[in-house]
Amino acid sequence: VAPRRFTVRAKRLSFLLALDVRALTLTAIVAVATIALASYGVLF
Repeated sequence: VAPRRFTVRAKRLSFLLALDVRALTLTAIVAVATIALASYGVLF
């Protein structure tokens, strides 16, 4: 059985990882939207 401290650390790590993934997804969406708007402005 893993010590309690380790499980707490693992939970915190997974939480931070989830936040990181969410931030990356948000950044990707913003980047794609910006590129789409830029190309839209160039086309029209």
